[in-house]
Amino acid sequence: MTVHFYTKEPINRPASRQRAFLIAEEFNKRGIPAVVHTPAVETISETRWPKKFRHLLAVLRSLATVKKGDVVFLQRTISNKYFFFIIVLYLKLFRRKMVFDFDDAIYVHSFFKTKVLVQMADAVFVCSTLLQDWVRQYNPNAYIFHTSLNFGWYQKYTKDYSKTNGPCVIGWIGRGEEHVENLKLMARVLEQLSARGVDYKFLLVGAWKDKRIYELFGTFPASSVELIDYLDWKKIPETIQRFDIGVMPLLDRSVWNRSRSSYKLFEYLAVGIATVSSNNGEISNVIKDGTDGFLADNEQEWVDALERLVTDGALRAKIGRAGQDMLRTRESYEAVVPHMIEIIKNL
Repeated sequence: MTVHFYTKEPINRPASRQRAFLIAEEFNKRGIPAVVHTPAVETISETRWPKKFRHLLAVLRSLATVKKGDVVFLQRTISNKYFFFIIVLYLKLFRRKMVFDFDDAIYVHSFFKTKVLVQMADAVFVCSTLLQDWVRQYNPNAYIFHTSLNFGWYQKYTKDYSKTNGPCVIGWIGRGEEHVENLKLMARVLEQLSARGVDYKFLLVGAWKDKRIYELFGTFPASSVELIDYLDWKKIPETIQRFDIGVMPLLDRSVWNRSRSSYKLFEYLAVGIATVSSNNGEISNVIKDGTDGFLADNEQEWVDALERLVTDGALRAKIGRAGQDMLRTRESYEAVVPHMIEIIKNL
């Protein structure tokens, strides 16, 4: 049995990297042959004719390598109508086993294509309880796998709080242009911390030269805010190691945000960083408030939690260790990939 992955995006984008490319590596390590086929679906969509035809031909050639007994793994492959038509027709004609994986409420924008692939799948992997509940309307074989990571890779950069120097660093990492509203919440919280006389530095990784983000934090003293536009994904763990506290503000309680996974927070936890997150979406099913992280329902709770952590180094270390232990035992690739393999074998 070989597992054939088809992805939404290339490896440089986090969702496809964590839910397909690196999962395929983990499968191969464990003796389950896996291959990630290119081009990614969004690459097909972004390519003009006639070059688009060559990409579609590459898809057909790759499908010809899928043998009886193999499994097709579709990672959020709904964004191109040509690929969608090809894969549906292929699965109908050749009756291969298929896993459909998605990590956002994509049915809000693409209901028909999402529903079709969910109904055709032998198993559906999602990242939250909300998505699982939606899938089970059409397919009972729905399994929750939070967007996870290779714990061993991050563990090498475990935070040593005994070596902290200077102001406490509050850090955020992500694609800033997609989180402007969430970062507005962060800016208001930081303003209140400053008003209380709390000494900190805010490090934002992933500003992407977005004018709105630079304006949002432009009123803060230059010494208290550092913005990094871009970062090679391979340098993420060592960059997170600079944080003393990792934050994940999630202001919007829409279906989209409530269905999201907790990957950003998992990266903080894997490095042993104490965290504060909005009590929103799937994260409330992962973090135990006050034990392995802090959850905040409003700005006041955000300010109180951050002030506690900034002013108490021992508490940061305690929460960071507890969060890292939880991540390792429950949410890392080391913990969840064997369960994925078991499900796929049973297909």
